[in-house]
Amino acid sequence: LRLINLKIPRSCRRVESPRFNKNKSHSHGQNQRAKSDCRVSFKLQRLPINQKLIKYVGDYCERYRINIQFDEGYSILKYSEGQEYKVHTDYSESLPRYLSALILLNPKDYEGGGTYFSHFEEEVKPDSPALVLFPSNYAYAHQALPVTSGTKYAIVTWLGHVLDIEAMPNMWIPSGIELGKQQWN
Repeated sequence: LRLINLKIPRSCRRVESPRFNKNKSHSHGQNQRAKSDCRVSFKLQRLPINQKLIKYVGDYCERYRINIQFDEGYSILKYSEGQEYKVHTDYSESLPRYLSALILLNPKDYEGGGTYFSHFEEEVKPDSPALVLFPSNYAYAHQALPVTSGTKYAIVTWLGHVLDIEAMPNMWIPSGIELGKQQWN
């Protein structure tokens, strides 16, 4: 887990857009883990924050010797009072993500709303705008805690690798074992 303080102009810490539907909340999956006003995808190529993200992700990848082959673009999240995102991981077999990047834009403008890493019993809520980089795997299960007052804005992206099924080694099953039954002869 790496927390990097960012210098983001105050005017960029609040997002007002007609795309945010203030009357509806969206949900992800059957368990309705997420409850936030909106998720909007967009590109940041020309903004200075993208250059910082590239630098810090590059440093992270070099330090931990991982190879990033794709990113999923950026999404902006808006959490109003009472909204949260339940415990989850960012990796799955269909989403081979290595690294999660969370840019907290306005942490002084809301109460609650920290990011809680359940396996470490650690809450992250910096005093100023920050980039949080962490592995996308099960060890870093996390949640966006409920916002108790104000409005939280964050930018998220995920970076990963392409699964190369052809290059994976063949599975070896000792003789006498039946898959699913775990019986030995």
